Amino acid sequence: MNRSRGAATIGGVYAGALLGSIAGFLEAVMLLDGQNLSSTPGSSFLFVLLSVSLYAVVVAAAGAVVGFVASFLPYLNRKDAGGRYGYPFAVSFGAIVGGFLFVLGTWWVRMAPPDLALLRRYVRTDTLVVLLLSIVVGRVAFHVVRRVSRLERVERYFASRWSRTWTFVKLGAALVLLLVVVGFGGGPAEGAATGDPGRYNVVLITIDTLRANHLEHQGYDKPTSPLTRVMSRDSVVFRECVAQYPLTTPSHASILSGRYVRSHGAVANAVPIHDSVVLLSEVLKEHGYTTGAFITSPIIGEKYGFDRGYDHFVERNRGDFTKSTQAEWMGQLRINRFWYRLRRLDRTTVAAENWLASGPETPFFLWLHYITPHAPYAPPHAYEREWDTYRSKVVPSIRELARVNRREIEVTDDDVDHIVALYDAEVHFTEDLVARVLSALDRIGARDNTLIVFTADHGESLFDRSNYFGHGQYLYDEEVLVPLFFHCPARLPVQRIIDEPVETIHIAPTILDFLDLPPEPSFQGMSLMNVIDPGSREWAPGAADGGGAEDAAGETEGGLTTASGHAQHPAEEKPAFSINRDGRMIRFRGWKYIEIDDELGTEELYDLGSDPGETNNLVLTETEKAAELRELLRQWNASVPVVRSDSYELDDESVRALRALGYVD
Repeated sequence: MNRSRGAATIGGVYAGALLGSIAGFLEAVMLLDGQNLSSTPGSSFLFVLLSVSLYAVVVAAAGAVVGFVASFLPYLNRKDAGGRYGYPFAVSFGAIVGGFLFVLGTWWVRMAPPDLALLRRYVRTDTLVVLLLSIVVGRVAFHVVRRVSRLERVERYFASRWSRTWTFVKLGAALVLLLVVVGFGGGPAEGAATGDPGRYNVVLITIDTLRANHLEHQGYDKPTSPLTRVMSRDSVVFRECVAQYPLTTPSHASILSGRYVRSHGAVANAVPIHDSVVLLSEVLKEHGYTTGAFITSPIIGEKYGFDRGYDHFVERNRGDFTKSTQAEWMGQLRINRFWYRLRRLDRTTVAAENWLASGPETPFFLWLHYITPHAPYAPPHAYEREWDTYRSKVVPSIRELARVNRREIEVTDDDVDHIVALYDAEVHFTEDLVARVLSALDRIGARDNTLIVFTADHGESLFDRSNYFGHGQYLYDEEVLVPLFFHCPARLPVQRIIDEPVETIHIAPTILDFLDLPPEPSFQGMSLMNVIDPGSREWAPGAADGGGAEDAAGETEGGLTTASGHAQHPAEEKPAFSINRDGRMIRFRGWKYIEIDDELGTEELYDLGSDPGETNNLVLTETEKAAELRELLRQWNASVPVVRSDSYELDDESVRALRALGYVD
């Protein structure tokens, strides 16, 4: 190797190693900040050490490449520069420092989600400021290193044969260390699940922001859902499942607690579940289940009480290090996230695959959550290229969609079709991720002995009423109807479709009933097993099979209860309820009534049979039906016990999470 070229390469290695070590140390400290690590000091030290090593090696390797390429520039071979070999060393070092600072600075000024549309229109001022600062710092670094490199001892080093040999030795050692560090997070070897094979496992899959009518098995005419299209054929499918609240935190709390929103405390996004509320994971763990959760939303994690009852809880956005493996700690590093993206992988999927591949002791309960269909609608390029065939300049970033919703941007039909296509691409991408996890279930031989429950927390308004993109604002079907099916062909009926509306609070009680476990007294939902597989339950003495007089909430007097004590959903239709911040909704016998707490006391009534799009408000013409549903809704609202969380104020971390998801400005 030319000695000048070697000097420039070494400059890149030294600069990269220094900057990478600093970056690795700072990120490790930031990730560990606030974690409960008192019981695992050795693990936290190892995490910092590995983070520093990984960043140092990767950035040093990148620096070596930059320095080597830059050494071909005639400018670096100036003979009149004084100290011929130290000059390219100093230039390379300064350039790497300036470039790294520019990358770090552009990331820092965009801690909030970047406005991609603005970036396409003009270069932001803060980017120019960071660029100028980077040039200045890089130039200062050059002069400092240049002064050192003028020393006669340094020049002799670069001129020696040893310098060239040592350059190759260091690069080789860096590559070996890189392979060791990357291999550390490679995951365990696959093995069969161990434990009691006679008991059923449970996989609960919740997809964020997935509206039911954008799935093929729900009648959608586009190929968004290859996985659920096939799985639904061997499942019990509920075509009208109502989410209890069209927001992530309250809805997931209802799914996992079997309780209405007012009874579990998580009444809004980023508000924790009350400590007294029992979750499905806690019940299953108490009955000997190995429990694991892999989630991708920052507002349904440990901070808000969702980690209770799990042996293994992995958050994509914020690692719960006390319940995760060292490899998953490493997966939290930004450099590893980039590595996953480069390989077109999703680290939550990889973590779930690795957990299953490790052979968890059976029976196990796995909660798998994906946020991918949530705004911003930004599918991987391959999916975007396949789905988005529309000409539009609208970029569906969080900020751009907010401007559309505020009428600051007028959108055309092509713009709307373009945004919907990107949403559909996200749905398709999510299904492919779920398919990978279920394939891991197949590889450990546990698929046939597992109940798979597939649902969502809420839907999404996609400019259906020419007013907005998002959720939480209304109680129309595009926001409150979610998919739901139970898949276990070895135990449940197949190709069974149920059109009567049900609610997501029935999911947890149904799982317990399916597993032949005792009912959880705190659950307000009912088991759906009487509807899923009629005649499969042994009734308690005196219980009427679907008989009894119905009360205001649609429950049957006389106790539609099995011998094991599980309250059963009646075979006939029962009212379904949902709420949001400003209103309440009841869906019953083909009608839907909405009551809104605004200054006008707005009421809406829709005949869903003739008006599935909910566009013709009949509240002034169908007064008797409106009065009937109004009374049922108010009786239900008065009957639901209220559990309030302790006084809770959003901290900075919660505000940042809500802002990143578009819930706050």
